[in-house]
Amino acid sequence: MNFEKGNLLIVDDEEEIVTLISRSLENLANKIFLALNGKEALNIINKETLHCVICDIKMPGMDGITVIKETRKSGNKVPFIFFT
Repeated sequence: MNFEKGNLLIVDDEEEIVTLISRSLENLANKIFLALNGKEALNIINKETLHCVICDIKMPGMDGITVIKETRKSGNKVPFIFFT
């Protein structure tokens, strides 16, 4: 199957989960960014060109719903995939 690889952001407060997802998808993405909290995620979203965000919903501090709301406020329409 031929397709263009894009940049991916994985967000979860559990480092083991971020690492597992990253390893599982490394052959399908051009570059994978990792964030361990919502604030880190927003910093990456605002600086990098992303094609998809895979994000935990339940995180301490800033949850995944707040991350997408803040992303949309800035006009960024990157697709999100949520898990919990």
